[in-house]
Amino acid sequence: MTIEGSSSGHSVRNFSIPLHQESVILLEKYLRDITYIHHVILSGPLRTMVDNIYGDIEKHAPISPAQVALLLSILSSAMFTWTRKDSENAPFATSEKVNATSSVWVKGTLDLLDHCRRISLQSIEAIQAMIILSFAITNIEGITARFRDLLSTAITAARELSLHKVDHQPGIDRREEAPADSVESEMKRRVWWYLVATDWYVSSPTAALAKARY
Repeated sequence: MTIEGSSSGHSVRNFSIPLHQESVILLEKYLRDITYIHHVILSGPLRTMVDNIYGDIEKHAPISPAQVALLLSILSSAMFTWTRKDSENAPFATSEKVNATSSVWVKGTLDLLDHCRRISLQSIEAIQAMIILSFAITNIEGITARFRDLLSTAITAARELSLHKVDHQPGIDRREEAPADSVESEMKRRVWWYLVATDWYVSSPTAALAKARY
């Protein structure tokens, strides 16, 4: 597939992603069993985004790397928690193989996020991908330097997108903002406060003790 490059229109190397049907199965696994842990997405817009990604692939249209990164972060998270029961009604290999494949999509997500940084592409999808990927990495490695780097990068990107100002008075910084009760504002609000809460926890003595025990 071709993903968006820089403003000059340059593309980057091809990336492989699962078939549409496979992605939908993993997406529903994520929404059913995992999303309650990290409330940083909304199911309706997410399903639409995934359908649009595959629709653009069929039309050979450019694809947003941030959106693909979000998709891959969700797939890697769902794969890591895949069980034998999940495999009963899914066209996948054994749960052990699905679990092992999670690390492949973690690497692919990191690659795409690095590309987004290189072309200065800041978006809510990239931040959501960082958050979800950080949990996959925590499950695989624990609270490591890579986890902390993702969290720090996500917080910096969120500030650059002014997510911390989502509930400020309209026009206070002379920028047009989405209405406070819009879906966009709710998504920004969820992402920002989740980052804040996670940063608080990681900085707490409880998290430090957990890291030491790990």
